[in-house]
Amino acid sequence: MTHKHLTEADLQTLLRTPVQEGRTVEYKETLPGASDQDKKEFLADVTSFANTLGGTMYFGIRAESGIPTAICGIPSNQVDDAVQRLDSIVRHGIDPRIPAFHIDPVGCGTGEAVLAIFIPKSWAGPHMVTYKGTSRFFARNSAGKYQLDVDEIRAQFIGAESRTERLRRFRRDRLAQIAGGESVLGSVSGAIIVLHLLPLQMFDSSFALDFAALEGRGLVSLMPIYRSSINFRHNFDGLLTSGFDGDSYVQAFRNGVLEAGDKSMLQDRGHGRVIPSTRFEFDLCDFLEGAGSFLQFAAIEPPIFVGLSVLNARGYYMAVPQESHYYLERRLIDSSDLVVPEVVMASFNARPSSVLKPAFDLVWAAAGWPRSMNYDEAGTWRLGKK
Repeated sequence: MTHKHLTEADLQTLLRTPVQEGRTVEYKETLPGASDQDKKEFLADVTSFANTLGGTMYFGIRAESGIPTAICGIPSNQVDDAVQRLDSIVRHGIDPRIPAFHIDPVGCGTGEAVLAIFIPKSWAGPHMVTYKGTSRFFARNSAGKYQLDVDEIRAQFIGAESRTERLRRFRRDRLAQIAGGESVLGSVSGAIIVLHLLPLQMFDSSFALDFAALEGRGLVSLMPIYRSSINFRHNFDGLLTSGFDGDSYVQAFRNGVLEAGDKSMLQDRGHGRVIPSTRFEFDLCDFLEGAGSFLQFAAIEPPIFVGLSVLNARGYYMAVPQESHYYLERRLIDSSDLVVPEVVMASFNARPSSVLKPAFDLVWAAAGWPRSMNYDEAGTWRLGKK
């Protein structure tokens, strides 16, 4: 669920053409109190939206029988503290955290404001209220929130497991096609780097990227991994950006998945079959940063599963930077394909180097190293601030 920043006129529209409380809307005249019970009740409301269709809670609007009747507002001098308090309650009282949760203060022109809390339908759930030892799940129907029973909880978890398996199957199928020469890269004898960005929103059958609306500023971020010159074209799967030599590409699928493939970085340039570790990590972090900007512009919500693969990797070795030059120690990779388990980008504000570190560590391990040597002992990336 995406949202726009509301105005006072939007609030007045709620009164003129009343929207009944129900599955996606709820009105509250006052803010949650400071008692544990008030906090648990607030968290139950929030998780009920996230576990169903998403929705909006309005604090500062009076309602009778579910119909909004008056804008009461909250004193403006209390708004900042209220936003911080509610945000803290949500962040520390729900497991797993709800991505893209957002609180929007809407000025009423009278020295007061309404707090509009936007809760997206979450594909990372089901979300449980955990505050003060609570362990309860909630959902919503037309009458409001209700607590899930055992069978409903089981169904939610089975649905989550099914989505994860479908996501991994999609990735496996795409890798098989690439390995079989069924991509822009064609038939490849050397190693291929593939990075998948897989939003859980891909399972929302009502969602599709509007590539026409994304042309221009939105597409600038879709640069291939190892090329700066690019060519855009629509295709059956969505939109393709590629280097003019066809050695590197990004496929944006209509369901929000991004697939970046490259066969140029790992070519033999006289040093044997080498992975240039500095270039490898820097370019992948650079791509993830740009791809995250694209997904955010396209209104894709985190979390994003990020899958790194190196196909045809057997016989390659890692070029390790040491005292400003490459120290080429041939610790050969003995696996044909490195399909690294997915890592999670929980926020678009996350540093790409932090997101990708577990994936980089496994590629280095395949090449005989204990971890990526481009990170210090504290896990800080040595190559920059990405």
